[in-house]
Amino acid sequence: MESCLYSLTNCLFQEVVERHQTKASFKKDLNQWMREQDWLISEDPEILQADLDRATRLACYITGNKLVFYQALRRTRKFKLPKLEIPAHVDEAQGLSALFNELFHQAKPSRMTINDLRWRLH
Repeated sequence: MESCLYSLTNCLFQEVVERHQTKASFKKDLNQWMREQDWLISEDPEILQADLDRATRLACYITGNKLVFYQALRRTRKFKLPKLEIPAHVDEAQGLSALFNELFHQAKPSRMTINDLRWRLH
C-alpha cells in the first residue's frame, strides 16, 4: 500500500503546490488545517515545500486507510455497504470527495463495537 500511496502523492503534489500558489481559498483552508494539526506555517520555500509534501502524503494516507476500512466493513456484511465504484460522471476531485464522504458516512461503525469487527475479520 505504501508504494501505491507514494506514486499517488507524487502525482498530486504538483497540483497541491499550484493550488497553494494560485488559489487564495485553498491556501487559506490548507494553512488553517495545518495550524489545527499544530504545524508551524512558514513562507520559507524549503519549509513550505516540505509542509505541502507532508500534507499531500497525509491526505492520501488517511483516504487510503478509510478505503481499506470501508472494504473491511463491507466484508462483514452486517452493514450491507454497496460496492465501492466510481461512476463515469464523477470526473473531478469534488465529486469524488462527495462520493467517498457519503460512502464513509454509511460505514461509520456506530452500531458495531471494535470487538465485533475483530471477530468478523478473523
